[in-house]
Amino acid sequence: MASRDGVRKSVLRHVMRTFFDDSPAELVAALVARPGRKIRPVEKKRLRELLEALERQEKREKRS
Repeated sequence: MASRDGVRKSVLRHVMRTFFDDSPAELVAALVARPGRKIRPVEKKRLRELLEALERQEKREKRS
C-alpha cells in the first residue's frame, strides 16, 4: 500500500503537469488567487517561509 505522502506527491505532480504546464508558480497562483479566497496570516507566513527556504537552497547550490 502506498503511503499517503507518496500518493499526495504523485497526484500533485500529475495535476501540475496536466493543468499548470509543470509550473509550481502557476499551481500556487491558481490556489491563492481565486475570487473570494481569503488567505489566513498563518498561510501567508508559511508561503513566505517556503520561498525563503527555496532561495537559501538555491544560493547553497550555486556556491557548490
